[in-house]
Amino acid sequence: ISVLVYAGMIALLPMEVFGHAVFTAFYPGLSRDHAAGRVLAMRDAQVRGMRLLLFVLLPATVMIVIGANALITLLLERGAFTAEAGRLTAATMAALALGLPFRAVNYFNFRVFHARREPWTAVFIGLFGVSLNIVLDILMIGPFGVIGIAFATSIAMLCCSIVSTLLLQRRQRASIVRP
Repeated sequence: ISVLVYAGMIALLPMEVFGHAVFTAFYPGLSRDHAAGRVLAMRDAQVRGMRLLLFVLLPATVMIVIGANALITLLLERGAFTAEAGRLTAATMAALALGLPFRAVNYFNFRVFHARREPWTAVFIGLFGVSLNIVLDILMIGPFGVIGIAFATSIAMLCCSIVSTLLLQRRQRASIVRP
């Protein structure tokens, strides 16, 4: 449990700092655009928000994955926290970090659903993600242990971000993912 907690706190830090700032900045405009019936403006704001999120979180993901061992050694390895616990935490953190961009896209899409006054859609996608995560946890914990749980979470986030993006494209009748 400690491995997941420490890995999660560190891996999700960029999302907490940068992701929520983007959500907070874009949400009022998304709501105004929806209320005014400006579907294309809403789509453009969503695309700008996702680009900004990915501009920050993709490099953060790469840095976390590449520097996981050094980061955990620097921050946690002392006292009862052994080198073996550090290696396990670093691998778990890297697996969680792989899902960071997908988590950001999914959470941003949830804000768009809320702006569109469709909060239940976000709830159902979230329930789908939790259910998928449970199934993947059961399948992956045996062969991979705690790292499998972290990787299952990243896969579930990937699937949820795809579902939420496709649903928004359909509902807005406008492509969110441009060629």
